[in-house]
Amino acid sequence: MRRGLEIVAQDLHKAYEGGLVFALRGVDLKVERGERVAVIGPTGCGKSTLLALLALLDRPDRGEILIDDLPASSLHHPEEWRNREVGIVFQFHYLLPHLTVEENVALPVLDGRDKGFARARELVDRLGLGSRARTLASGLSGGERQLAALARALVNDPAFVLADEPTGSVDSATGGRILDELLGWADRCGGTLVVVTHDPSVAGRMDRTMQMRDGRVVDGGKPAS
Repeated sequence: MRRGLEIVAQDLHKAYEGGLVFALRGVDLKVERGERVAVIGPTGCGKSTLLALLALLDRPDRGEILIDDLPASSLHHPEEWRNREVGIVFQFHYLLPHLTVEENVALPVLDGRDKGFARARELVDRLGLGSRARTLASGLSGGERQLAALARALVNDPAFVLADEPTGSVDSATGGRILDELLGWADRCGGTLVVVTHDPSVAGRMDRTMQMRDGRVVDGGKPAS
């Protein structure tokens, strides 16, 4: 079984609009290898900013992120690390509308084209989108788009998945399927999972719930016994 990554954040600060809007005000956290953590808190408390920093999509103004004890700031090509090790499910799917479902899902795969599409087809079928594989993303329903976005996040067999409100914009049945797939991936791969959510039922299925407020972690939660 492949092990997930250990992620440690130390004193993360992040501000926008020339330092006028503070998103993070000194966040410290540790996510163990293979742990499943929910991040909750009111809108605007810094949850999505935190996920962007953990995914190395952005850099903190101050502080450090350690990935298996390696400082993220020491990575010369963070985008290559992200493409290899990380899967991201955004709150909004960000599919390319002029590409098919299969093409969107295969985009992150760094292996050869044939192998990438074979893996994409496998995930598309498993998530119930097999009949829509050749459909342009612009022709999908909202729930189908989110399922395709989930398949895209998992196509590289990542060690670490971050999901920002993955069930927030879909019906309960689709949301349940998305959550089951994320947890199933974590069980199969020993992967590390961090999910931002407003849904108590989603948070309740994680190992631990971390609460944020005003750019800070106010309750790190306790691991499940």
